[in-house]
Amino acid sequence: MKIALVNRLDLFLREKKKFSTDMFPLGLAIVASVMRNAGFKPVLFDTNINDMSVDELSGKLVDFDVVCMSILYGSTMGYYLELIEKIKKKNPNIKVVVGGPMPTSMPKEFLEQTSADVVVVGEGETTTVELLNAVEKRMPLDNVKGIYFRENNRIKVNPPQKHIENMDDVPFPAWDLFDIKRYFTDIKVSPGKRAFSVITSRGCPYNCQFCTHAFGRRWKGQSVERIMAEIQELKSKYKIDALRLVDDNFIFERSRVIEFSKAIKKEDIKWICLGRVNNVDKEMVLTMKSSGCVSIQNGIESASDRVLKVMQKGFTVRQLYDYVKLMKNVKMLVKGSLMLGVPTETKQDAMQTLKFAKHVIKNVKGSMLSCGYFNIRPNIPWYHLAICKGLKPLTIRQWIDIDLRKGVYFNMSAMTEKELKEMFMRINMATLMSRVGLKRAASYLFNIKNIKQEFIPFFFRKLSSQRGEGSQPSKPL
Repeated sequence: MKIALVNRLDLFLREKKKFSTDMFPLGLAIVASVMRNAGFKPVLFDTNINDMSVDELSGKLVDFDVVCMSILYGSTMGYYLELIEKIKKKNPNIKVVVGGPMPTSMPKEFLEQTSADVVVVGEGETTTVELLNAVEKRMPLDNVKGIYFRENNRIKVNPPQKHIENMDDVPFPAWDLFDIKRYFTDIKVSPGKRAFSVITSRGCPYNCQFCTHAFGRRWKGQSVERIMAEIQELKSKYKIDALRLVDDNFIFERSRVIEFSKAIKKEDIKWICLGRVNNVDKEMVLTMKSSGCVSIQNGIESASDRVLKVMQKGFTVRQLYDYVKLMKNVKMLVKGSLMLGVPTETKQDAMQTLKFAKHVIKNVKGSMLSCGYFNIRPNIPWYHLAICKGLKPLTIRQWIDIDLRKGVYFNMSAMTEKELKEMFMRINMATLMSRVGLKRAASYLFNIKNIKQEFIPFFFRKLSSQRGEGSQPSKPL
């Protein structure tokens, strides 16, 4: 049986040729490895490296029995949706199987509004093997757990698949299917590092209202022995010497972090990870630093206690400032993301976030903060809130526009769009130099498009506010 895997990056990143280690499709590569272990021989079409039109790729796929793709949110969806229709038009007998964050969050709607045949929901390793075995043997799909599928123009829903209990059972990704060197990147730990991504856990027990919780609310992690085996394999085969640990919350289990830090210290590898400010303490951070950890990327989001409570982030502004103080004392960088435009957020709330951003940049030199707008995702709590506030349920194709649109798609904050843009500019101006350096900051600041769309309106808003005219632009003389 001929099986194809399709991979495609976000439109902006692909056009800018900004390949990086965090863009490597770990989920797809792990599923490919599972397929191989079950005796199948998947063929990869990585359009990041070998770009081709939908017509060209669908022509290459016409003789395959099964085509699998993992679909993210945003602009990349458009390519996949068009590809699905082209494939089915050229050969209706091909089974088009989709997984990933977008189809998983709206499986029934995805099948109703596209020509895909099967949606794999949640963890795909066990389900994929069961599905391929059923397709190869021409058996009904009713006994394959963890899928939504189309049969005789009806959408059928099977019982959920059991979660993988032992994360050590997850195989190494099928790195050799990819031109892996194209995904190496300097993760800003030091010049010339060959960095690559590894994921060691799934799930998150916290309750952030903007999160999709793709792997559920129960955290589960690999043993340190299993993690080190994968890292040593990457070192041996691909000479990597820097790591990005892309778990949603790598530092959730303190004892594992300490054990891992002691183990990786012997490998002479620089590394960064994702975490939360309420999961750290001085001893743990010092142990991480001594083993080669350069920074912990945090989802900070806001420096307003009221907004943090609305988000259900699970920490306070006091903890944010304590975290900054800790990182300064141990001489590590503060890295994190900020979010604007969340439900009920006021300009005063946003000003507190701006104050915090300036505090970080001033007190911990070299730290990096980025700020983005909040935007809805399918079936998160705030999507249902938006529906209650008047947003019409979005079609699959409408979700493409959310990541292509500048600003907040559906404003549930207490700010006007002008106020949101102003605060977005002020926070990003405060942090821009630290993020990109002098040369790139100057390039951004003096870009004609940015001057017209962002800086001129921002200047006039500031001028008018100083004249006591609110947020309206000043009148021409």
